[in-house]
Amino acid sequence: MSTAQAPTGLVIKQEANFYSVATSDAEYLCTMRANIKKGGRSIRVGDRVRLEDLHEERPVISEILPRTSVLKKPAVANVNLVLLVMSCLNPDFNAMLVDRLILCMLYEKLQPVICVNKADLMDEDLQAWIEEEYGVFPLVFVSAESGEGLDTLKEVLVNQVTVLAGA
Repeated sequence: MSTAQAPTGLVIKQEANFYSVATSDAEYLCTMRANIKKGGRSIRVGDRVRLEDLHEERPVISEILPRTSVLKKPAVANVNLVLLVMSCLNPDFNAMLVDRLILCMLYEKLQPVICVNKADLMDEDLQAWIEEEYGVFPLVFVSAESGEGLDTLKEVLVNQVTVLAGA
C-alpha cells in the first residue's frame, strides 16, 4: 500500500509512548515510527496522522500530516474550537478569568465559544449582563443538572477538535 493510500486518523489521546488514534472505522492504540522522533517532531493530541500495519497488534504512525494550529499549553494540534466553560454561580462567574482566556485565544487566532454552566441557577439580570459583555462571541447557556442547552452544546462540538478552558 502506498503512503498516499495508507489510512489516516486523529490522535485523541497520548499515554507514555502510545497514541490512541481514531479513524472512520475504529480506534487504534499505536506507536510512532522512530524517524518521526529522530526528525525532531513530536505527536500531539489533535494531530492528523497516517497509519501503517493496521493488521498488527500495534499499528504504527508513519507520518504527521500538516497542522493548521499548534498550542503549547495544552500541547495540542489542529484545534479549531476553544470551549470556555464557566459557572454562573457556585462558584460565581469570573469575568476576569474569562477576559484573560479570551485574550489568549485571540492571540493564538482561535475563536472562543463561551459556555455558561448552571444556567438553571442564573437570574435574568446576570444572563443579560453576560450577553451584553460577551455577545460578540458565541454563547451557550447550559445546565448539567436539568439538561438545558446540552443539545445546542452538542451541535457546537460536532466535528471539532476542541480544547476546554475555564473554571
